[in-house]
Amino acid sequence: MKSTRDTVAVIVPTYRRPAELRKCLAALEAQTRPADEILVVHRSAGDPETAALAATWAQSASGRKVVTVNRPGVIAAMQAGVEHTVCDVVAVVDDDVQLHRDWLERCLQHYADPSVVGVGGRDVIHDVVDGIAEVRPVPQAHVVGRLKWYGRTIGNHHCGYGPARQVDVLKGANISMRRPYWVLDHRLRGSGAQVHWELQVCLRARRKGGVLIYDPNCLADHFPATRFDDDRRDGPGRQAIADACHNQVYVLMTYLHWWQKPAFLVYSSIVGHSGSWAIVWWVGARLAGRNRTIAHHLLPSYRGMVLGLLSWARAISGKARDREPACLCC
Repeated sequence: MKSTRDTVAVIVPTYRRPAELRKCLAALEAQTRPADEILVVHRSAGDPETAALAATWAQSASGRKVVTVNRPGVIAAMQAGVEHTVCDVVAVVDDDVQLHRDWLERCLQHYADPSVVGVGGRDVIHDVVDGIAEVRPVPQAHVVGRLKWYGRTIGNHHCGYGPARQVDVLKGANISMRRPYWVLDHRLRGSGAQVHWELQVCLRARRKGGVLIYDPNCLADHFPATRFDDDRRDGPGRQAIADACHNQVYVLMTYLHWWQKPAFLVYSSIVGHSGSWAIVWWVGARLAGRNRTIAHHLLPSYRGMVLGLLSWARAISGKARDREPACLCC
């Protein structure tokens, strides 16, 4: 595969994870193809340990930047990072991810094809058991990052195998895109991870005719860390559930073809998706003995679906301020 002369920046959004951030940065600095810029983006308040670590780190070498944001949520952090770099390719890496040494080199090779606008890899998930990190056993999956005709999204980015292939969606834990394609939608809700943001970015890139590549040989070790917002890993709050459902419905209603939208709405409202509960998911959970109430999961899911439809309706009717989020590169 041909090499590319594209410049590359890596953005690391972070919040209250200084230990994980230190390891993430060490892995970035050990890349066989060094990044032209590394940007750490953190909140301006409520995280003094990260602020101190980032300030010291930035002073120790060139090509390191620290960007602060005063709004919660990963979208504000990524937008600020993109606005502070002019590199051709921009990668976003979670602060609890440690890239393998050849991750950047392998990703950039794919950009030798001008039709490729985004590349991502496999994140090997580690679980901490008794203080020791162990690789989570997962089955191998050939189908990765696909969007079914009725709106169901198949992830499997953590267990893909085989050669690099085209996909519909990349995973936000380790993702790169050409800078003009980093267009983030301010209508997505949430105060932390803002679930499904990568679905919006990737489907917009696909609509513009871009090719997305998933390469399982672009490896990253993922150590899922604690989240300190409402979308915590050990059980998201009701508002976080509603926000995730809103985002999913809004994004898919925006980017699905007109003939797919009715099927998506029927599937979402009856069957549901992972993290987006509907009647079938709730009944299955109850039969399996999982103690989840209607109030905690089912009602927030339906509330989020309705709000997502309203956001989509406002966008297409022109009542929103703009019909499409402004390009961050303009």
